[in-house]
Amino acid sequence: MGRSLTQTASTGSGGGLSHHPEDPYTQPCFSVWSMEYGDGGGGFFMYDHNFNSISKFRGDGNQAYSNYRTYSSSASEFMQNYHGWQGWQTTSHMNSNSERSSGTQTVGYLGHTHFTPPGKNSSSGGWVRQANNGYEYAGKAFRDVNVIVNETHQDYAFFTKHEGGSHRNCLMPRSANLYWNADQYGMQSRFTTNCQWSQSMYGGACYNPKTKKVCFMETNTSYTFSPVVYSNVPDMRAYAHNSCYQDESDSYSDKGWNDNALTTFYNNSSNRTVYSQSNSKPSNQTNEDNYRCITVLCDNDKVVMFQMIPQYGAWTHRWSGNGSAEGRIWYSSWTTSYGYEQGTRYGARWQASSDGRYIFAYCAAYYYGSGLYFTAIRVSDGKCIHGVHTDSSYGYPIVPVGKSNFCMFPTYNTDGAPGVYYCLMDMDRWFHDYSDNTTLSPWNWQSSWMIDGAYHSTSYPGIVPCRYDTSLFNNALPPHSTNPTIPYEGHQ
Repeated sequence: MGRSLTQTASTGSGGGLSHHPEDPYTQPCFSVWSMEYGDGGGGFFMYDHNFNSISKFRGDGNQAYSNYRTYSSSASEFMQNYHGWQGWQTTSHMNSNSERSSGTQTVGYLGHTHFTPPGKNSSSGGWVRQANNGYEYAGKAFRDVNVIVNETHQDYAFFTKHEGGSHRNCLMPRSANLYWNADQYGMQSRFTTNCQWSQSMYGGACYNPKTKKVCFMETNTSYTFSPVVYSNVPDMRAYAHNSCYQDESDSYSDKGWNDNALTTFYNNSSNRTVYSQSNSKPSNQTNEDNYRCITVLCDNDKVVMFQMIPQYGAWTHRWSGNGSAEGRIWYSSWTTSYGYEQGTRYGARWQASSDGRYIFAYCAAYYYGSGLYFTAIRVSDGKCIHGVHTDSSYGYPIVPVGKSNFCMFPTYNTDGAPGVYYCLMDMDRWFHDYSDNTTLSPWNWQSSWMIDGAYHSTSYPGIVPCRYDTSLFNNALPPHSTNPTIPYEGHQ
């Protein structure tokens, strides 16, 4: 008999702000990384969801001793051995090197490919990964991680790896470091789902805990796709934190890692529906647009798929709630760009708002990680807003902010006193003000002169998303009122 799992306890309590002592907006939101390893030094400056400063952690190059050194014998192991690595230095922008930390694709749901993310109670803004191949190892997790929507407790991750005729899946806490270990040795909750149409994809699935459904996107290996939707799925978060294997009383004899209740559920034909095949794809190019996509399963059963098409651009396809293909709803093309076939650190990325109501799917528009294509999706109904910025010089990483918003960071030069450039993107307002399939240019709404970097000369900063308790935004804040003249009960 399989183990009975229950939902992991929430770290936040219910009720309005008057019942909760912690302001969720004072949690860490992002860090700014700047460094020149020689005379200049550098480090992390961390900010909360109000964009107020939380901490500074700065070293001083090879000149003296301080919080840490970024060079020589008193540096950490990684800093000492890789202090001159281009991925940590921020003295040049993205158009000339594949490793720099300011790229659009360096940031996603798991943080930053070059750095381990700071946590809720961290005194530092993060720390470096090993430079020789650490960002490639982390990149596998960024490539394989599936979208999770409507999740108020974003403390776990769901991964799917391309395995031909089956999806090899992994549920675990939200960590690229842990996934690298699991990918090598399988030491986490794993289960396999047989493909029902053709072949599996990297990171092509989506879990919607509100509707209790999971969608696996499948490819025919010739650039055509079909969603397979499962209903009444078990609590995936509970499995991520409790494992999907049997009690010790059931494991007296040998069993394979794939012998578990989740595998049994997903291979029951009565639990699934196969949608129609995609159509109207504007171009076929590489592995990224054949074996990988960003999938969003909406509350009304619509499915939205965003894909990077390396060497071409990006496109978005949508299926209606009855499973029929709406076709291509948006696309844009420009010039050469890199998908995961050029290295796992490349490719499309996604972010979820803290309340899980919006997904921001995006990718770089040019070579190593500059420019931006994006589609923002409202999970309730599948409404989409798009954008394209054909910039060949600078990255545009995306970070979730507050309860429902995102922030875009044009990684322009901070030198000369403007500091870090930023653009807060209000999703509730976007989806209220603009029609379905509107194209916007939010980089034109940027601000500066307010957020500092950690190096005083030429610097194109890296932006590191922090790990915080998303449930606090949902449990501590009063809901929207349909009548603003009526005060929220308990918060007057």
